[in-house]
Amino acid sequence: METQVLIPLDQIDHNPYQPRHTEDSAAVAEIADSIARNGLLQPPTARRVNGRVQLAFGHTRLAAHHMLQAEYMPLFLRELTDLQMFEIGVAENIKRRDLNPIEQAAAMKRYMDEFGKTSVEAAEFFGVSPESVRGTVRYLNLPEPVQEKLAAGEINQTAARKLMTIARVDQAQVKQAMDNITSGMSAEDAVDTAMRDSDKAFIMWFGWRGGKPLAGDNLWAIDLAPAKFPMKQLPEMKVGDALKSLDIQEGFMLDRVKLWIDCLTTGICKGPDGIREVPEPGDTVAEHLIKHGAPADVIEKLVHLLQPPACSSCPFHSVSDKQHFCGFKPCHTRKRKAWSAAEAEKLSKKLGIAIYDPLKDGKTIVPMDGAYGHAGPTANKLVQDKHPDLRLQPHRNDYSEHCWTNSNHVRVILVGNGAKSKKEQEQKAKAAESSRDNDRDRQWRLQNQRRDASQKFQDEIANPIFAVAFKEMTNLFVMAALVGAVPPKKADKKTDVLKALRIRLADNALDHVIGWDKRQEGPVVVAKHLKGVATTWGVKLPDDFLDTAKGFEPVTAETPKKNGRVKA
Repeated sequence: METQVLIPLDQIDHNPYQPRHTEDSAAVAEIADSIARNGLLQPPTARRVNGRVQLAFGHTRLAAHHMLQAEYMPLFLRELTDLQMFEIGVAENIKRRDLNPIEQAAAMKRYMDEFGKTSVEAAEFFGVSPESVRGTVRYLNLPEPVQEKLAAGEINQTAARKLMTIARVDQAQVKQAMDNITSGMSAEDAVDTAMRDSDKAFIMWFGWRGGKPLAGDNLWAIDLAPAKFPMKQLPEMKVGDALKSLDIQEGFMLDRVKLWIDCLTTGICKGPDGIREVPEPGDTVAEHLIKHGAPADVIEKLVHLLQPPACSSCPFHSVSDKQHFCGFKPCHTRKRKAWSAAEAEKLSKKLGIAIYDPLKDGKTIVPMDGAYGHAGPTANKLVQDKHPDLRLQPHRNDYSEHCWTNSNHVRVILVGNGAKSKKEQEQKAKAAESSRDNDRDRQWRLQNQRRDASQKFQDEIANPIFAVAFKEMTNLFVMAALVGAVPPKKADKKTDVLKALRIRLADNALDHVIGWDKRQEGPVVVAKHLKGVATTWGVKLPDDFLDTAKGFEPVTAETPKKNGRVKA
């Protein structure tokens, strides 16, 4: 039942579920002027609570009455539940489009949290898709400074969504990315820079490669659907691995994470007391866990680990300048293991070689020489004869292609007696090589040491000094082209780029000037030669240039140290 009454202003409270946090002073003044001339044409609706009155909507009209210093305000009083108060308050703001993205996100989250609504029900009420509800609520995971700029309209929702990508990966990089956006950098370039600077993300595919993007060298297509991915090959998710992947340090979380894994894996959920919990109709298992107190970000990552989506539809995947980034390494690692395990199964059937099992085959293994397409006659014969101690090993970390498997992710190894025999042969060969160590071998090693030392002296000392010879060059793009470097970006500091490019130019020039033979004679010979070059180039060398070079001479049995430095 609804009745209109005059209520004293000091007895009227705002709707506790009002999603709008700011008032438009110009709108308040306009309504106040209208009320002063024509009276209040449409009284708001309210309810009585504990002797006072709560507005369902009409907060701007209340503010206008306060501006006019009125004593009373006409209201329609109704009996309203908390849910009705929420829905009426939000609906009015949605109709007028008064809510900024952060207010919308907070309203959606409150609707689901306080009133037990699913994302589907929230989507129906707010007039959007369930995916839009989940995406909007994620704005609340952004750091406060980013939320404030989004609410104020200083960054748009496209930029905010880009920032959410890096926020999921590395919170420490979000502020810098936001500052770059507000300074004029595109959101894509800002996130690209942040991803490159983060040690928690990595590049799966470089744009310059062209072709269909893959999740890494000879791995799956970025858009490969889960139905076509070898999900059965995913490693078993152990609680310890999950804690490490989720970066959870607290030991007391172990039991909870185990319950969540069991629930997401089997669909059978149990509370801490062991009582079975059944998800409400329309809820996914993940939504059920979140409703019952599980952290949303943890559950989201667990779902990704257990049921990886296509990379192209993953919220931890981003694309910038045609480069594809993965922001959740543990998920990519699990998928890579599954991919290589499936590849190993196919190769096992094709080659007639069993897959390596550490429990059965032992931990002593010898990789067969077959990387980069090279293999000796003995190794070839073992593979042709399908020696019983041969195995296929997936999940390896090196990416050289094996000549027998034609795979970057599966290689042929020896186990058992074959591995022991091979290791013994290798040890004997090393002993024989050591006994044949002669002056020629020592001289060769010494030349290599001198060459490396000369290179180090050039890199650390000579190149920065001789870079001054190129001080007149200032065109970054010409300089980058001369040294074969990637053209600089707008975000790069020009002075730093100039310094780096001049050093690269000096390095290229000195490589031609010094030559292979002098480099093998050691840093001192190189330094003496560069003294003449410096005179020709007009470069002033420091007084201790030769002494510094002596400190780079390799220490060998023939060149003892004196007082911590190489004896001259």
